Amino acid sequence: MHMEFIIVQIIGVLAAALTVASTQSKSKDGSLVFIGVMDLFVILQYALLGAVPGLVATVVGLVRVLIFYLYDKEGKKIPWWVFGVACAAVCGMGAITYKRPIDLLPVAATLVFTYGIWQSRVSVLRITQFLAAMMLVGYDLDVSAYADLARVGLEAAFACIGYARYEFMGRHHHGWHRKEAEQEVRHVKEQPNEHTT
Repeated sequence: MHMEFIIVQIIGVLAAALTVASTQSKSKDGSLVFIGVMDLFVILQYALLGAVPGLVATVVGLVRVLIFYLYDKEGKKIPWWVFGVACAAVCGMGAITYKRPIDLLPVAATLVFTYGIWQSRVSVLRITQFLAAMMLVGYDLDVSAYADLARVGLEAAFACIGYARYEFMGRHHHGWHRKEAEQEVRHVKEQPNEHTT
C-alpha cells in the first residue's frame, strides 16, 4: 500500500508538469498534445485509486482530445456533430458510473473542457481549463487523489497566467507596436518632401 501511494504521487508530479506545459503552449495543437499525455497519467492514477467515475470521464476525455487534435492538425473546423457526440459520450459514461452526486464533478469538468477544445481560440481553452480544474478539486479531495489535487491547482493557476500572458500582455504588446508604427507614418507624412521644388 505504501509503494502504491508513492507511485500515485510520482504519477501526480508527472501529470502536474504536463499540465503546466499545456497551459503555457502558444498553440492549441501543442496544448492538446500535452493534455493527451497528461490524461494517460491521470487515467493510471485514478485506476490505482479505484476512482471509477473519474477514470471513465478521463478515458472519454482522452479519446475526445485525440479526435479534436486530428481535426485541428489538418486545419479543419470540428463539426457540431462531433462536438455533440463527444458530449453525449461523456454524459452516457457519467450516467453508467454514477453512484453519488459528487461523481458528477468529473463529468461536468469534462463537458466544460470539451467545449473549450472545440472552440478555435486558445483564450477560451485557458478559461475552460481553469473552470474544469476548479470542478475537480472537490472530486479529488473526496477520492483522496491528493497528487491530482496539486495538479488541478497548478492547472487553474497556470491557466490564468497563460490567459493573461497571451491575451492581455500580448494584446498590449501588439497594440504598442501598432501605435508606434502609426506615429512613424504620421511623422513621415509631416516631413517636407526634399524632392519637391
